Amino acid sequence: TETKKKNESRLRRALPGKNSSKTPEAGGLQPQTPTENAARIFLLENAQEYTIMEITFQGAPMPNTLKVFSPVDGAVVPLEQVPDPVFSEHMLGDGIAVDPANDTVFAPFDGKIINFNKASHALVLGRDGAEVLIHVGLETVSLKGEGFTPLAKAGDSVTLGQPLLKFSQEVLAQKAASPFVMVVVTAPADAPALQKADGLVKAGQPLFE
Repeated sequence: TETKKKNESRLRRALPGKNSSKTPEAGGLQPQTPTENAARIFLLENAQEYTIMEITFQGAPMPNTLKVFSPVDGAVVPLEQVPDPVFSEHMLGDGIAVDPANDTVFAPFDGKIINFNKASHALVLGRDGAEVLIHVGLETVSLKGEGFTPLAKAGDSVTLGQPLLKFSQEVLAQKAASPFVMVVVTAPADAPALQKADGLVKAGQPLFE
């Protein structure tokens, strides 16, 4: 569609050049060199670019796999069913969504918070060169923090199951386009999310790797 072409064109203009060595399609998050990993993460709402978070850091070689556990309780929703092409068309990467049944986001693995969006609705957690975006709701950037209470900050090292963010389910129900919590692998580029969970999950249960 015309909208999809515009979205893809916008991302192509802004994203860094791809590494000449492609990430393998099988085997989860594969080792990647060089270990210096630069990522530009674009959080988009309704095909509108609203913020750019650019991160460059020196990390250890990528692990063969990174197990990602659910950050919330709820029902698993395939990313392709999220009503926003930025997520459903994997513009940011592969992953999964959860329709939350609780009001707290927990760390899905041991890592470091690379970025916590100023509107408090999204954060990026990194470990050994892998980066995972946790994005609460759709069109929630426009809430400018209303209904969100950060429990950690950028630069914090966190452990699996540590509370990172509280959100108001009432505010999301009234003002967000969707309450879904998206969990997306944004780096390495094109890394597949494998062994995805389905059905109901509890926070701390395996989501994908």
